[in-house]
Amino acid sequence: MRRAAALLIGVCLLWQAPAASAAERAPVGWASNGSGTTGGAGGRTWTVDTRAELNAGRPHGRP
Repeated sequence: MRRAAALLIGVCLLWQAPAASAAERAPVGWASNGSGTTGGAGGRTWTVDTRAELNAGRPHGRP
């Protein structure tokens, strides 16, 4: 039984997924509108050195 399970797992790990088509690689949602998204470029940045500073920078001290 273990040998059959190991063989099945090995086959599943080696099975290659089909390549994505061009339509599947295109942006979707907000990224597909206008010029796309910037990934936060030009946004406000924070640098913290301690856990207390990190907690102070979060709204209401929550994640």
